[in-house]
Amino acid sequence: MGLAALVLTSAATGSLWGLGLASFGIAFIHLSFLWVVVLIVGVVVLVRRVTEEQWAWREPGIASLGLLAGWLLRPNPIGAAKLVYVQIVQLALEKQKGVELLFGADLLSGARSLQQYPETFMQHLGPASILWAASAVVLLSAAMYGSKLVGCERTLLWSSFVLSAIAFVMMMQVSIRAMDLWAVFAVLLAAGVYSFILTRRESVEDQFPTKGQARAAMLIGALLLALMFWRGLTEYDSKMKNLGYSAYRFKGAADWLAENSAPGAIVFHAHWDLFPDLFFWNTKDYYIGGMDPIFQYAYSPSLYWKAHHLWSGQFSSYTCGTEACLPQMGEDTYTVLTRDFKASFLVLEKRRYPALYAYASSDPRFHLGFEDADVIVFRLDSGRSLPGKASGPT
Repeated sequence: MGLAALVLTSAATGSLWGLGLASFGIAFIHLSFLWVVVLIVGVVVLVRRVTEEQWAWREPGIASLGLLAGWLLRPNPIGAAKLVYVQIVQLALEKQKGVELLFGADLLSGARSLQQYPETFMQHLGPASILWAASAVVLLSAAMYGSKLVGCERTLLWSSFVLSAIAFVMMMQVSIRAMDLWAVFAVLLAAGVYSFILTRRESVEDQFPTKGQARAAMLIGALLLALMFWRGLTEYDSKMKNLGYSAYRFKGAADWLAENSAPGAIVFHAHWDLFPDLFFWNTKDYYIGGMDPIFQYAYSPSLYWKAHHLWSGQFSSYTCGTEACLPQMGEDTYTVLTRDFKASFLVLEKRRYPALYAYASSDPRFHLGFEDADVIVFRLDSGRSLPGKASGPT
């Protein structure tokens, strides 16, 4: 997000080195955000054409070279490009079709987020939305009354306004994740309105800030920074009690798997978000997923739906390779895990998946391997794993 702000300010002020380096940084660090550079530079070009009646040809060329260099200098540029296609193009196509993948709340649209979490939505976006709207009103009023702005100031202000409006629509209609981009452009708009319109002075001697104004600004800034730290600490303290968990919760299960599995044995974990906990303690085995579900869906829709129905917590003894799943369409869960996923082990959080836990505990084909208060490990195919005894409190 910081590099996105640098791309905008560099493009608006004509800083070609800054634009090239920022574009390179975005492509090298997070190639999936290359579209942000294209969007920003495209808006700057159009704004400059409308406000100054000239086309900015150098900026698109420099940004393209930066993106190209950042992409090609990645360790695996071809693989990275394939991931970008899946994560952006295919995800957009599947969401357009209405495919319900198991994503978190951060990929809900802002409109749905407002309906489901109204208090949280307003707490996070209410004050910022007011500031953004007020800045937009000031900019439009200044344009109507002929405010004096030099070329780069005008380009930066109007580009920030257009980009923040686009990001706001994306946030409300596509994904709440666009809030990050909206915040960047909204802050630049507010800062530009304050610096170039509200505090502009006619003479150099009367320019902002005076010493008194600078001291007042520093004091206000310090108070706001202290407020940010205080709110961050209090929110962390309150939310971690409800949402947090011990970093050691899967250590026992992962250690048991490492000791009782053949190298490369496949572990079916009951939700893709468990991957980092398991992988941190045990890098010996393979896990069926650890990234956004769109990558699993892109690899095999049939396998994805079979895992999806089990992850949803609504299915236990059977699952289906299609989005709809009825008993007459279902396949035996044990068979799916061993035949289709080649899994040797099943890892479950007992309280999160009571139905699947009850099913596996009652089916003799699932052999208890490890169990503690939160997690249970079943052995599915002893032929693919090293012999070991069940352990842990039962």
